[in-house]
Amino acid sequence: MEFFGPFAIGMFLMYLGFAIFVWIWWKSCSWLFIWFVKVSEQRFKKDSWQEKLFLGTFVGLGGLGSVYLFIWLFLKLIDLT
Repeated sequence: MEFFGPFAIGMFLMYLGFAIFVWIWWKSCSWLFIWFVKVSEQRFKKDSWQEKLFLGTFVGLGGLGSVYLFIWLFLKLIDLT
């Protein structure tokens, strides 16, 4: 039972930190992803390979890149203190 208390508190803090990270990331980057989707709707025919390539490149890889950017910024902020 001595193990369960710190484990439960650690899991709660981990999920809380992740939720805060996702909330900050979404508030910072959602405008860009929504803009990319609007551009793809205007420029490409629905379900065409060009639209899928555009969305996969800019929304998919851009989203992944922005997550890594936020992680890198967080680690740099920790390193400054």
